[in-house]
Amino acid sequence: MSDIKNQLFLDARSYSGWLDQPVTEAQVHELYDLTKMGPTAFNGCPARFVFCHSQASRDKLADCVMEGNVDKVKTAPLVAIVALDLQFHEKLPELWPHNPEVKEYYTDPASAEKTAMRNGTLQGAYLMMAA
Repeated sequence: MSDIKNQLFLDARSYSGWLDQPVTEAQVHELYDLTKMGPTAFNGCPARFVFCHSQASRDKLADCVMEGNVDKVKTAPLVAIVALDLQFHEKLPELWPHNPEVKEYYTDPASAEKTAMRNGTLQGAYLMMAA
């Protein structure tokens, strides 16, 4: 098995600690640029990311997380929030130009929500793998 497969699937772990150094804007852009290239249904890309750089933003977020994650959120150099755009399908004519009618697949809100959850979760995983 190649080194990259080992790195991504066999050696990767969730970490509870990190280096005491900032994550730069350039690093965030590099991670996002990799993440956005991961496959989603019809290139829909329903995930929306909020990156909490400042201590104030992380302190505010800490009030919203499970107790076991409060210290992690407060001390991390950067926290990423993965959200979903339930209106992602409105951009499909631009993202899937050879078949712009595909946006009609998601006129039912339940279908749009299910697809956003499935594909947005994938995008969150892509971000973690890129990091």
